[in-house]
Amino acid sequence: MNYLRGLRKNDPARRLFLAVPESAYYSFFLKADVAEAVKDFNLNLLVYNDISQTVVEWVLP
Repeated sequence: MNYLRGLRKNDPARRLFLAVPESAYYSFFLKADVAEAVKDFNLNLLVYNDISQTVVEWVLP
């Protein structure tokens, strides 16, 4: 969160994304409480497949 604060202060146009593996996204980030926290904190997620090393989804709050 400190990195995000500094980024907003020094380069407000830039967006910060938290990169998460696809397996973690589906097993953790889609749980109701976690999904709500992602929205509350305005977190941007980049979901990737760790085997093929490709982006699967960009998740914006």
